Amino acid sequence: MSSKISLNDIHDAYFFRSKESNPVLNPVRSSLRILYLTNRCNLACTYCYEGLGDTFKYGGMAPAIPSLEQLIKQVDDIIAEEPEEEKQTLFLLFGGEPLMQWKNMKSVMLHAMPKKNNIHFNAITNGVLLTKPKFVEDFISFFKEHQDITQKFSLDISFDGVGNGERVYRNGKKSAPTVLKALAMLSAIDEKEMKFKWRIRYTIQRANIDHWKKDILYLNDIFNPYRIITSIDSEMNADEDANVYEKLKRDITSLRYLWETKAINTPICGFFCDTCNECAGTHDYKYYYTDKGLTKKVTHSKNVGPFNEKTSHGSEWGDGILTHTL
Repeated sequence: MSSKISLNDIHDAYFFRSKESNPVLNPVRSSLRILYLTNRCNLACTYCYEGLGDTFKYGGMAPAIPSLEQLIKQVDDIIAEEPEEEKQTLFLLFGGEPLMQWKNMKSVMLHAMPKKNNIHFNAITNGVLLTKPKFVEDFISFFKEHQDITQKFSLDISFDGVGNGERVYRNGKKSAPTVLKALAMLSAIDEKEMKFKWRIRYTIQRANIDHWKKDILYLNDIFNPYRIITSIDSEMNADEDANVYEKLKRDITSLRYLWETKAINTPICGFFCDTCNECAGTHDYKYYYTDKGLTKKVTHSKNVGPFNEKTSHGSEWGDGILTHTL
């Protein structure tokens, strides 16, 4: 019988045992409220857990884009549910590609800011729009104008390697060169003018298993993000290649040595957690909101599968590869 590489097996010594199981080191300090701004995307990644690659090729899912009125009501309901300042309300602005709904994203943040002080906004993007001059101009202008929001905003760029062939446009063209331009833009921002935390999300999978460590070191050296957040594709099967599991362990051990000897200065989330104290605490629950309202509530350590416009609150979603480390 085949055995899949387990996130628990890989991360156990560095993450779950040392942090999540210890409420003193990692107390519950926030809730994670995931707002799906859209299920549309400007890429067609071959492994997309949303199946958005098929959306454009074969019809796929119907558009599911909450109206601004729906989003505002969700924000109001969420803050009314947890008004206490001792607990942070963390809004994950998600998709699809959430920056395609930039106008609504701005409105959501502007609306939420006066209602609670202890809030934070995080968006996960493929970075493509961050190479479009008109978009970048408005993006930077917004955060320069609203420094209060800038201090409570973080941006995650999904990037799975310099030579990655899975994150592609609808015509099959690789997106990696475009995303490298977006990373360069972010790293060049003058921190004195505008400062928000930005991070890189990197999924270790079959296509990059032989060079993911090299990619991580390159991203650290060239762009110096606030963090690099890793996840492991749960579809990788250890029995297909007996060396995969051991290779991951060797590469992780090597990166940990570089971190411990201060040869790299960017935390690699998921692998350094027992020696890195940058996370203030953990989430109690993750809540998922779509154009249908609240569709799912799960404990903070549980992952869910693809967005489904027909999913109703309380129904079951299958396990997926999506992880949130915020």
